[in-house]
Amino acid sequence: MGAMSKIALSAVSLSIVGAGLWFTLEREKPAVRTAEAAAPQTSESQEALEPIAPATPEREALAPASDPAAVTHEPAPAIKAEIPAASESISRVRARFVDSTGRPWDRVTFRVADENRGSMADASQGSTTGGADGRAELSFAIPDTYRDPNYQLAATRPGCAARTMRAALVIGGVVDLGQVVLEREARVQGNVHDAQGFGLGDVTVGLSPVELDERDPGQLRRAGSGQFDPLMATRSDARGAFELRGVPAGKWRLWGHRDGRGYGVSEPFEVRADEEKVGVDFEVPALLATDTISGVVVDPDGKPASGATVTFNWESDSGSGSASSRTRENGDFEILLNMEVPGDLSAADKEHRLASAAVHDVRPGARDIVLQLADVGAQRLARLRVHGPAKEPVGGVRLMVFERQKHGFSGHPLAAREIESGLCEFPVPETLFKLTVAAEGYVDGKLDGLDPASLPVELDIGLEVAPLLHGRVSAAGKAVPAAVVEAIPEVRQGYSVTVNGFPSVMALDLSARVSATSTADGTFTVKLQGKAPVYLRCVATGFAPTIVGPIQVDSTTAPIEIELTVGGAIEGRARAKDGTPVVGAIVGITCGDGHPRTMLSGHDGVFRFEGLSVGSWLVIERDEEVTDHTTTDTTKRERHIEWSCEVLAGRTTYYDLTLNR
Repeated sequence: MGAMSKIALSAVSLSIVGAGLWFTLEREKPAVRTAEAAAPQTSESQEALEPIAPATPEREALAPASDPAAVTHEPAPAIKAEIPAASESISRVRARFVDSTGRPWDRVTFRVADENRGSMADASQGSTTGGADGRAELSFAIPDTYRDPNYQLAATRPGCAARTMRAALVIGGVVDLGQVVLEREARVQGNVHDAQGFGLGDVTVGLSPVELDERDPGQLRRAGSGQFDPLMATRSDARGAFELRGVPAGKWRLWGHRDGRGYGVSEPFEVRADEEKVGVDFEVPALLATDTISGVVVDPDGKPASGATVTFNWESDSGSGSASSRTRENGDFEILLNMEVPGDLSAADKEHRLASAAVHDVRPGARDIVLQLADVGAQRLARLRVHGPAKEPVGGVRLMVFERQKHGFSGHPLAAREIESGLCEFPVPETLFKLTVAAEGYVDGKLDGLDPASLPVELDIGLEVAPLLHGRVSAAGKAVPAAVVEAIPEVRQGYSVTVNGFPSVMALDLSARVSATSTADGTFTVKLQGKAPVYLRCVATGFAPTIVGPIQVDSTTAPIEIELTVGGAIEGRARAKDGTPVVGAIVGITCGDGHPRTMLSGHDGVFRFEGLSVGSWLVIERDEEVTDHTTTDTTKRERHIEWSCEVLAGRTTYYDLTLNR
């Protein structure tokens, strides 16, 4: 790229509009359903279940398409992008709640309910109640730290099945979810009990899918499942009895948990709308002695070391992993194991001023383990000389050590003393180890297979100068400050990557991902970790995420200009092979950036995704909806992505999805 390169693709973001603005087509949006799970039940009694009939028709037919897979485009109203003030952090989200025929529900409670950021159910700014026309608008502040805020929203109404919707909100902008269908609820009653059949009080009981990823019953007992819905939950009374309301029709399990006990799940059951299901009883088991290990961490003088990080590393035929905990004020710790296998236990003080301690081959259920941290001065010291490609000394280095345990490696920052520029001194671990060496302006260097028994007095490492990628972020000709620009490597030739089953054009390797923030004039500089082609993903207040690339970086690479937009939209119908619209189909989309979206098709099979990037998109049927649980798979086999349609700036792309049914 010898001249200023201007490549701008607005990345995926559900229903996003520019700061203080929102847009629709010239007609009312058709009914849609977004990703459905569940939310906490209401304690109010079932009443006034009849929806309020609208005075006038609220929906018109979609643009016709003779071929179910035909793609058409329709202009959207002109959008004037405005850059919000830096202090503006209010986000708004709108929805219209209707029944399956499109008639509005009144008195719907619409709220933020995000388990990752804490529920805002009781906060006045995080909850609102819909009017007689079914419309509700939620307005709340998003912390400045959330540059790409993906929030979970919940809708509840007495007598209706609870709904959750996940949407990428915009600081200073408005998200429109369109029409959201609320079905009638089912109610589930039962008892939770111990192994002897005695009822257990104060147990949290929630909704779970029938099929769970966790196949190991011990792992499920200790840690539960990432598929458990923490929002759709109730508590058992003193006798163990419970009633869970707001349950959507379908096949489910229930899960239960209480502090100090394990997780239990019920047998599968099926409920219909308006049904009262009784007799769903199940056991919430006690934890076994082998589910935890415990002990104490002390300093070199034998005093309790509070706040120390204790890590248990394990390795088995099926894989490897770790579990960790911090010590209490008295130095005690207890770790709940994720696998019942032997492993290595290590402890590091919170300020990394003391030498770490380790115990090997620790068995599940071990008790009274003592880990004593050592004085760094008592350890053998080694020197590390760091230089650049021209043998220039490199100062201000940061070291990360990974110590070999019997069951994997345990990593932590390593305190190093700089003797002079390009020369530092560090304590030598007692086991085989490897070092990562980082310095400003250089690619991270690695030293592997270091053996304390044969370690020379002085190590030497040469670092490569990091390629720097410069650019500018703008919108409507104006600079955008405080935009976060992340560099993500392109998938290597001959390989393929999937994220939650969706193909990705980005490698998504956390160790190779780096980022920078644009300055007041919109400029940025990203220090890359190599010369492999990268994509830039830019997130900024009031705009959809934007993707640029792939970019091959070398000495001739010109500054990259990232222009932020509100993107386009994809709208269509999910249809069976005979052309019949299908309600409740899971429609998934991706532009290959590792941020896929899903939505349930609504009334007449309609689906709509807004705030999408300009470029190629894949639209497919999915077996399950996207959740917070992310799985990334890399395969040594290249996969060509057959894109479904193109999204154009300021336009709606119409694409009907033919299902395999």
